[in-house]
Amino acid sequence: GEIKSRLSNDPIMKEAVSYGDGIRILNQDLWEAVISFIISASNNIPRIKGIIERLCEKYGKEVKKGFYSFPSAERLSELSVEDFEELGTGYRAKYLEKLAKGVASGEIDLKKIKNLQTFV
Repeated sequence: GEIKSRLSNDPIMKEAVSYGDGIRILNQDLWEAVISFIISASNNIPRIKGIIERLCEKYGKEVKKGFYSFPSAERLSELSVEDFEELGTGYRAKYLEKLAKGVASGEIDLKKIKNLQTFV
């Protein structure tokens, strides 16, 4: 509410806040955010949620009865393209496999990428 109130002081932002009502700002783990972003490509929200739930249930750790952690890059690096496809990821499976293996091996450093300077 406080963020919406502050943003609404500007007429353009007020319109944007009104248009985006219901959208939530997340403080999501970087690894989880990148995987979720790939899964979201050309997808709808119910399908995205289903894929992520299946991913967590099958490869995450049960943290409480019926609740699962998001699987680590190391865990997902053990999967094949076919394993990802079984979750319903479709054409995204090859990208998920490559990312998981790259992050687990250290070839891809998400924190380093996040902290890169941008030049405009």
